[in-house]
Amino acid sequence: MDVSGHHQASTDSTQADLVTVRNAEAGSALIAQYQLMITRMFGIAVDILNVARSLESMAFEMQLLARNGVVQAAKVPAGEGKALLALAGILSSYPGTITPEVEGLGVQCKAIARHTAECTNLARRYFQHSKCLLTVLNRQIAHGNTEFMEELASLQLTHPGDLERVLASRMLQQGDPLLRENLLYLGRQCLETLRKIQELLGQSLPFLTLAEDSVGSIKRIGETARYLGLCVGIEAAHLPGQGKTHFANLANGITTTVDGLNQKFQTIRDTIGSGRALLTQLAKGEVDEEHRHL
Repeated sequence: MDVSGHHQASTDSTQADLVTVRNAEAGSALIAQYQLMITRMFGIAVDILNVARSLESMAFEMQLLARNGVVQAAKVPAGEGKALLALAGILSSYPGTITPEVEGLGVQCKAIARHTAECTNLARRYFQHSKCLLTVLNRQIAHGNTEFMEELASLQLTHPGDLERVLASRMLQQGDPLLRENLLYLGRQCLETLRKIQELLGQSLPFLTLAEDSVGSIKRIGETARYLGLCVGIEAAHLPGQGKTHFANLANGITTTVDGLNQKFQTIRDTIGSGRALLTQLAKGEVDEEHRHL
């Protein structure tokens, strides 16, 4: 009996098994990371929605300030308070125009959250199916075939093209007919799920653009309110005593609120920028470096 030959064959088999396990684990890890990125996108949509709701609260606060200004302006003698009354009246109507924009922003964020929530569910299914597919391919089809094992190791199963390539592989076509049919069925299910995920992710990108447009509109409304607040301060500068103090406080309150709005705008814009970059990656089936090492 050739003991050394038997030992060598056993060693080669063990090494092949180790490569098989590593390949399956690497492929599954990549898909798990892709799934994690989709979950992160859902969180970004929720973050934008939460900040948008805080904008509406700040706009209401600004509206209360302006309405109080209308009341106070009406108490000023007619000759001195006419301009203040007009300015405060215009100012009190401006924050109300923010509400439709915030509502629109909410609709867009909810659409993104809905799409990414559906993608998260699809990604769970894809993870399970593709893990099964990859394991069987490595153990039953590629076992002992270095070329095909290397091909499987290089697969990006978040790219439909890579999945199509392996389903059309010569090695798969030469496998057991029943096993081949089962693998092809499973592979087609994976492909359909992945395409649906990437279609939904791609459809979410325009909603981010619309969200950014809404933020820009809200910012312009806020800056107009700031300008009107400054005009109130200028008009009130010549008023005596408490009238001057009150309208100076009104102008300062408007400026402070708009400054707060601007900080929120920057937060939303930064978040939208992160969301756009992430969605673009996901729609292309890419996993970023941050998630490759999780």
